[in-house]
This record gives sequence, structure tokens and C-alpha cells, in this order.
Amino acid sequence: MDQLKQIFEAKGDHGLYVFKHKYEDALLEAGKAELAKCSTGQYQLKIVEVQGIEIKVVKNPEQMKFVPNGHLIYIGAPTELKKPNPEFILDLTQGIREAEQLLLGFGPKTDDKSSAEYSTSYFSCQVDQIIHMFKVADELQKSANSTVFLDKLVDYGYGDLYKLYKEDVPNEEIVDLYLSYRDK
Repeated sequence: MDQLKQIFEAKGDHGLYVFKHKYEDALLEAGKAELAKCSTGQYQLKIVEVQGIEIKVVKNPEQMKFVPNGHLIYIGAPTELKKPNPEFILDLTQGIREAEQLLLGFGPKTDDKSSAEYSTSYFSCQVDQIIHMFKVADELQKSANSTVFLDKLVDYGYGDLYKLYKEDVPNEEIVDLYLSYRDK
């Protein structure tokens, strides 16, 4: 993982970080401010602070997140992104939850598990991250009276999962539905 960090933090000819997003500080400051508007986001920010989780924003044509370990999160964002959009906030939420899972030892394990057990473990973690995005989206919708976060989750294809979540269906059933999507 140290090699990966070295690559992302490499400096170019002019002493500037090659991959670091030009607006990293502004994006993170505004993204954290958005998360601070809801209780789940406040909890996540506390996890970041207490655990010393480092969050980096890197230039990437598509928005994404990558969590190589529990202490480091990379959020990829297009170079022209100057302030966080709903996708950035949801990536940040999902990334923090994934880092927390790794720190807690909750995650897919590769030791002596069959591929079916590994897949179930992996997808259970994914659904847990998605549920955290649902919580943040719900809470931010109530505080801002806006559906932009929920709309983005529907764009991701999570509309049916969200309905089950709102109906308080057990997580196992949500995982089953998520797996049925993956099998298609």
C-alpha cells in the first residue's frame, strides 16, 4: 500500500502532485460540511477524526472512490469539479463506511473461504455501505428538503433496494435482492 500512496503522491516536473485534485481542500471542506448536516454524517466524520483516516481527492475522468486500507480513502473527481455534487458526497459516505468496516475487521476475508463465501461476505459489505448512503441521503433530504441525493441513488440503480430499506426489510433480504441484480 505504501507503493500506491507513493504513486498517488508523486510530484511532477514542477513540484506539483500529479494526481492530486486541484480543488481537493475545497471539495473536502465542503463535503465534510454537507455530511455534518446529518447525524449519520456527523458520526462518520467522528470516525474519520478518531481513527485518523486520511482522505485524498485525485483527478479522475469519472467520479469514484477507492479504499486501499482503513486509514486511507481516495475520492476520484473530474478536474473541473470545484464543489461537491451529490455523487461526491455519496462516494465520501461510502468510502468512510468502507474504511470503518476495514478497521472493525468487517469485510470480505480471503482466508480459507470458498468463492461463494467470499462473494457473500463481499456483497454483504457492499450492501452495508449502500445502506449508509441511504441513511445520509434520507437525512440530507429532510434537512435540505431536496431529493438530489435520493435521485442519485436511483440513478445508480438502487431504487428497489431503497424501497426495501424504507420498509425496514431485514438486511439479508436486501443482500439477496442486490445479489439477484449482480447475477443478471
